[in-house]
Amino acid sequence: MRGADKIRADFQEKTKEIELKLATVTGTIDILKGKGVPGAFNIKGTYSSSTIYNSHDVVAFNGGSWVAKRDNPGPIPGDGWQLLASQGSRGVKGERGPTGLAATPLKWIGAGLNFRNGVTLETRLSDGTMGAPVQLFKTISVDPEDFTLKFVGCDDSVLRISLLPLFEAYHRQTTG
Repeated sequence: MRGADKIRADFQEKTKEIELKLATVTGTIDILKGKGVPGAFNIKGTYSSSTIYNSHDVVAFNGGSWVAKRDNPGPIPGDGWQLLASQGSRGVKGERGPTGLAATPLKWIGAGLNFRNGVTLETRLSDGTMGAPVQLFKTISVDPEDFTLKFVGCDDSVLRISLLPLFEAYHRQTTG
């Protein structure tokens, strides 16, 4: 039995050696070491001098993309790195486009009604300026004969609100 065990152990050892050589040839070892698929680029983000890079690792540095030409390529720029792409020179100035939105959105910090020339809503904005007035109604009036509040809209539509129930409730509360 001892002879058979020795033969089996030798066979297993030789098999492991062959598997290791096969893995090296096919690049499996590189994959296991985190080097990625052999010959393919490995995107690694922004270059850091404290990171260890391997062949075919691609990094961003000073507006360009760089690829490591070998394992442990050293600092950028250097002979261990190849520039893949970089920012080009500034082009011809183009036509001026439309004005964009303000960088900081303005907010209302106050509002009030203005009764000159109709009824307008006026707002004070967070930058201290006044917002564009918004006309709410042409007129607002009270009819004392039927106790109604009359709103005439910008389109000449009329809204009447009866105040009589309000006055009657007030009268009941104050006269007992």
